Amino acid sequence: MKIWDVPSQTAVVTFTDHTDYVRCGQISSANPNIVLTGSYDSTLRLFDTRSGQCEMLMAGNMNSHRTPLEQILMFPSGTVALSAAGPILRIWDIVAGGKCTRALSNHQKTITALALNAKGDRLLTGSLDHMVKVYDISTYQVVHTMRYQAPVFSLAFSVSIPTYGIYGRSSLVSSPTIPIF
Repeated sequence: MKIWDVPSQTAVVTFTDHTDYVRCGQISSANPNIVLTGSYDSTLRLFDTRSGQCEMLMAGNMNSHRTPLEQILMFPSGTVALSAAGPILRIWDIVAGGKCTRALSNHQKTITALALNAKGDRLLTGSLDHMVKVYDISTYQVVHTMRYQAPVFSLAFSVSIPTYGIYGRSSLVSSPTIPIF
């Protein structure tokens, strides 16, 4: 994976630790030198652009079947990361050295989308099972479930109004204003 300087069209840093395709990545909003990546090698890695090194490796149970990571999300504080691999949502404590604190299985098929609202108290997960789940972050309990006519590939909260968008197989599937905030 490479971090690019767009104006000069040159790579600033290259990370080579993953052993399969990097599926997703996010730059920390708490520290722009920290990059979280998820890969089809079933690992979540935290890189530091200053050192060019992998500073933390997070992986599911390496003794069981390894499932490629489809989506990741780092909390704005930079202290917690989420990963989706198959139907499992994992919560990782970055401060505790990348310890997996919870593994949730509330979907029947692969989770493909994660979104956190602006207040940081609600999480949306979307899946190939046509379902969107709304979690209360304080308990990680599902507080609302919505079914859609197609698999869910992408989710986003609006920053300014209490709504969210769901992207399905061919177009915007929905933009409801259900009070889930």
